Amino acid sequence: MKKFTLILLLVGLVISPLHAQWYKGIAKGARTRMQNIRRAAVKPLGVTTRQVERAVFRAGVSTPPTRVLKAARAMIPLRDRHPLGRLFSVKATAFVIEEIYEGKRYVWGVTASHYGYRRPAVPIKRFTYEPAPFLAQGHPRGNDVSIFRIPESVASQFEPLKLAQSSPEVGEGLFSLSFFDNAFQYTPGRKVLGTTPLRFTTTLNADLEIAREGECGSPLINKDGKVAGMVVGASYRRQIGYAVPVEQIRQLLRAYHEHNSSSIPLRLYGKEIFQLDINEAITRVAIKYKDGSLAEHTTFHREGLIDYEHLENLTDLSNAQEISLTIDRKPFQTSNEEFIPITRQITYNLQTKAVSMKMLP
Repeated sequence: MKKFTLILLLVGLVISPLHAQWYKGIAKGARTRMQNIRRAAVKPLGVTTRQVERAVFRAGVSTPPTRVLKAARAMIPLRDRHPLGRLFSVKATAFVIEEIYEGKRYVWGVTASHYGYRRPAVPIKRFTYEPAPFLAQGHPRGNDVSIFRIPESVASQFEPLKLAQSSPEVGEGLFSLSFFDNAFQYTPGRKVLGTTPLRFTTTLNADLEIAREGECGSPLINKDGKVAGMVVGASYRRQIGYAVPVEQIRQLLRAYHEHNSSSIPLRLYGKEIFQLDINEAITRVAIKYKDGSLAEHTTFHREGLIDYEHLENLTDLSNAQEISLTIDRKPFQTSNEEFIPITRQITYNLQTKAVSMKMLP
């Protein structure tokens, strides 16, 4: 019995240090894991090189082009932190640009205004978002652009994109960067098919089996690495993408600096009949003909056909007596205050050249 006890004691003396070392290793591993979690929690959420490589690989390109790697540093996801928005909204794509206005440098976030976010926010660290209210937003049926200020706490992690000097031309090749399908995405070879003052169209090359919610707000970037436009919609069946030209982004920036006093003239056969603010758009056109017949047209999904300088191109006015434009107004900035939408009807008599206006309920 004494020998058995002695053997157990000797075994214990040998094993105890091993146990201690084992427990020490477990504790060290746990501490390391907690430190990694804390580091991940405070690390800003930018687009990593690995994410770019995966996006490029999915697009069928072996090596990320330099301009793609550089442009990816300007990409940022956007969320709606409104209680209902958290439940129903998708993550939106946004990007960072640089503007010099009257000698002062501004760094802006840009996205599409049709998301309708009530409390937009950007990630500053893991699971933490900082409010980024829209300081200016155009009407979704017209200037479908919103801008917000990048929080100083994360501004240094982005490399802002520059705006192209002019809108793209037909046949020009662009690429887009986006957040959709729970991943960062790269879409090359987006050839410009047609251009108008409010919209231009591109090829899409989209996989119909992949949900692309959140793609709107993606920058369309030219061969010089500059923003030529922004994605605002698509027809997956027709494989066509819709975008606002870069001039629309500049127009919204001017409206912000001029406190939304930068009006857009509406002209019919060269005559100015009304002026739109940046947060207004024509939503319906009604024609009364000389024989008393009426015709109405909605502008929904026809925004690219509108030319504010030549409203006569909207439809055939050869036998028209008068034309009525329904104009809808959206809030210029996100605010906690309730905004009351305004709808007006502008009527122009082609015989007397008289203009009248009335408020609609």
